[in-house]
Amino acid sequence: MTEDRILNIYVTGPGKRNADTISNCKAACASWPNGGSVSLRVIDILKNPKAAEKDKILATPTLILQSLDSDRRVIGEFKNEKVAHQAICFLTSEATNKKNYGKSKKGSS
Repeated sequence: MTEDRILNIYVTGPGKRNADTISNCKAACASWPNGGSVSLRVIDILKNPKAAEKDKILATPTLILQSLDSDRRVIGEFKNEKVAHQAICFLTSEATNKKNYGKSKKGSS
């Protein structure tokens, strides 16, 4: 079964580094190979400071996968698509592993 995931990327203003970060994250989401889809919401904390306060953003850029159980986040520059893809893999694998935590695999002994 595939799962759709929504990521929030928090940035500060329209600068070139932020534009590059957003572009790299969008490209990584668009080429997501692991089943399901990954959508990206861009939140500029200068335009929406209440969202930053609500999600306790301390630095930008911050990439967050929000789930019912908890929020997972990666803070830092996503200087190319590969780095953005690795960050998304980290976020989504943590969420997947948490759902399966404690379940034993049945096998032949």
